[in-house]
Amino acid sequence: MDTRIEALLEAMKKLEQEVLEEIEKKEAEFYYRVVGRKVRFEAEVRKQHRALMQRVSRYLSEAPLLNILTVPFIWFILIPALFLDLSVTVFQVVCFRVYGIPRVKRRNYIVVDRQSLAYLRPHRTVLVSDQACPADCLHAQPLREIPGIRRCRGLPEPFGGDPSGFQRPGGEIMSRGAVGWTAIYLTALVWSAIEPKDFSIWFLEVLPALIGGGVLVATRRRFPLTPLVYILILIHSLILMQGGHYTYAEEPFFNWLKEVFGWPRNNYDKVGHFAQGFIPAMVTREILLRKGVVSGRGWLNFLVVCVCLAISAFYELLEWWVAALSDTAADAFLATQGYIWDTQSDMGMALLGAILALIVLGKMHDRQLVRYE
Repeated sequence: MDTRIEALLEAMKKLEQEVLEEIEKKEAEFYYRVVGRKVRFEAEVRKQHRALMQRVSRYLSEAPLLNILTVPFIWFILIPALFLDLSVTVFQVVCFRVYGIPRVKRRNYIVVDRQSLAYLRPHRTVLVSDQACPADCLHAQPLREIPGIRRCRGLPEPFGGDPSGFQRPGGEIMSRGAVGWTAIYLTALVWSAIEPKDFSIWFLEVLPALIGGGVLVATRRRFPLTPLVYILILIHSLILMQGGHYTYAEEPFFNWLKEVFGWPRNNYDKVGHFAQGFIPAMVTREILLRKGVVSGRGWLNFLVVCVCLAISAFYELLEWWVAALSDTAADAFLATQGYIWDTQSDMGMALLGAILALIVLGKMHDRQLVRYE
């Protein structure tokens, strides 16, 4: 038995030596070394890492839709992980000391060296965010062309080859991107319809989202939109569904803000009217550019703002008509809350939203529109 054990130990030592030799070869091949259980890249590799660093704005404009939506969930896992670490630490401090058991050192089992990958930003993760490689990754590029960076070879696009996650012009709709968008939309719609404050108000507030969803379905093949616009439409729909469920005058989070800041009214309706300018601005911009309606950027921006103001003004007319036809639903639907300048401020918020959308998202939108030229 002892001879057998000794033979196995000797074999294990030989295998360990072979592993170390292979590690040394990889260190030389990829220009890194292991120091205290942490990877340290050579200066040239770190320089190339920094060159691949990606801005948040570029990530949002180029990453697949579902990748963007998963970022908060990925980082949220840090909370239970930290709680677990704290619980284990307290358990060891109390119980191990009582029973005379040596404490386990965290550093022997957990190594945090994410900071060694200079191209990673907080919005990117090693495991998920961008197909486990930088956005500049060329799938056909040999591994050795950029030392120290693990390149993916021929990984399929998460949504069937289209970075948008929805559809390329002339192609079929990409199921995973569409399913992700639709799942969020329908979940919020069902939630908002469960015991709303007033069902008639819910229907009136959610109706634009229902119409918008129908239009997207009808045009998904002949006129697919950019990922940015799809995401913005979803956000606008969620705002409408939230307002429909609680009514804009009684939205709970803004009721809390009202008490904290001493506001005389619930201002959630201003969020809705800001979105009424911000989101339609990008939808209008995309339609005008892709249809070639205008060529000059000055006229483009002017017309986009005019369309958004027209939408806002027409919505104010709709509110007036609803108030005239329905006395019971008028106050809740109008959400004026006694503010005499409510109509003017609503249109002002829409104007502000449209202008900010053009300023903040214009360049990002242009980068996505290149795919549809």
